Amino acid sequence: MDASRTKPWNPASSCAEQKEPSDFRRQDAQVTTQKQDYGHRSKHAVPWLQEDRIWVATFFLMLSLSIISANGAVVRATKRNNSKQRLAIKRCFIDDSDTPHLAYILRELRIMGCLNHENLIALREATLWGDYVWMAMDLMRCSVFGLLCKISTGLPEELAVYVLKQCLNGIIYLHGKGYMHRDIKCENLLLGSDGEVKLADFGLASPTNRMNNMRLGTAKWMAPEVIREQPYTESVDIWSLGITTIEMMDRVPPLYYLEQTDDIFAEILWGARQPFFTFSTPSEAMAAIVRWMLNTDGSRRPSAALVLE
Repeated sequence: MDASRTKPWNPASSCAEQKEPSDFRRQDAQVTTQKQDYGHRSKHAVPWLQEDRIWVATFFLMLSLSIISANGAVVRATKRNNSKQRLAIKRCFIDDSDTPHLAYILRELRIMGCLNHENLIALREATLWGDYVWMAMDLMRCSVFGLLCKISTGLPEELAVYVLKQCLNGIIYLHGKGYMHRDIKCENLLLGSDGEVKLADFGLASPTNRMNNMRLGTAKWMAPEVIREQPYTESVDIWSLGITTIEMMDRVPPLYYLEQTDDIFAEILWGARQPFFTFSTPSEAMAAIVRWMLNTDGSRRPSAALVLE
């Protein structure tokens, strides 16, 4: 363990098996080696990653807890030397025994470290501190999902089109950089106070130049080929964005009434009809675009650039 984080020693209970000091030293050495290895891999993913224990306390003043995500807690913060600059700081616990979780964090660091687009959440700074990775990112007002939770109907079509266009610009850039997102949904579309729209959460993103066939994402937004675990391309993002467009206007995604993952997968693969709007009435142009995006044949789906046209 990090010496600065060592906890006070508590006597073991009388029935617990006592370990020799050498056993503790071996365990501590193993944990330290694992954390050092993770630190090296993190620095390789983001070369400018800091390893500064006083980074968070010195440079940022935590304001309040914003959200708790699957990958860690996110807090609002402001820079001590510039109170007007507010950021979101994501804190991710380094669990040495959870390899998939570590890979998730590393993937997000590596991909966010090489992205720079106005419609994608930017990684501003990052550090290793104690048992956590801390990532400073753009602070946004809320997610589209959060907005939908506060209103009784879905977004009007003109607003949904605006969000869709902004998201498509970000996806075009992301695909051009050689990555697919794999988890596009309203929860990962963030809105700023001045109307900015940014795509967030790159923990499931993957390079497009490798074979991708893992079933990753969120069930109701998954393309058929992802569910079947067939090799797929970045066109899966277009499917997810089509579902997200319905979600924006209907306030809920298609299959909102299903809870069991197997039932969701079965309906996507063998349902009687293509996913479509239920509680809103889209224009003919919007309906045609969404049907195009939700082609069950991934090779016949349009690219993000074609949808934007």
